[in-house]
Amino acid sequence: MLWRLGHHSFELMTPANCHILSILIRRDELFALADREGISFEHLIDSATPCLKSNTKQVDTISLLVKQILASSSDAMDTDIHKDMLLQEFLSLLDSGTLNSAKAPSYLHRRAVVDRVWDYLKTSGDSPVTIAALCDIACVSRRTLQYSFESILGISPVQFLRAARLNRVRRQLLTCSGVSIADAAASQGFYHLSQFALDYKRLFCERPSDTLKRRLH
Repeated sequence: MLWRLGHHSFELMTPANCHILSILIRRDELFALADREGISFEHLIDSATPCLKSNTKQVDTISLLVKQILASSSDAMDTDIHKDMLLQEFLSLLDSGTLNSAKAPSYLHRRAVVDRVWDYLKTSGDSPVTIAALCDIACVSRRTLQYSFESILGISPVQFLRAARLNRVRRQLLTCSGVSIADAAASQGFYHLSQFALDYKRLFCERPSDTLKRRLH
């Protein structure tokens, strides 16, 4: 993955039938997030060939996310959710360091981080929540949030948030009269309905339509 700051020209030779996707991110916003996370851009800014090193899993994750966004036909896409997802993935690419185990937060601190997020989600209604918001709620960096969730719950904050959003869709299907599957899914940032249906069935062992039928009957 190649990156360039704005107003910098470049030449790129590619093979035939090569597809390139360009994603623009506000510099001040990206730099502010990186500064909060303690991520440095110096090695990229000074590099003659600004290439972000990534593993196959990171590439697959970003590719799937981009495909889901592009495949959406909704005119009411929640740009905050999708922007947050993309920014978190790019921050992961930029963050080449790892959490130093000697400075790792204590178990009580990690437990408190998870508990604060749980308490907030219980009272936040059905409004979509981003990873950046969870960091603000727990008063921690993205790295500490990641470490806390993986060590306490065994899943990443992104996986946790996806499950929370799926549960909110399920609650709407069971309790909200007149709501459709597409509307309930879209309210939580799920616009690629086939992928949403797969994730929903994987979590609840039933299709969204099965849940909706139970409410109707």
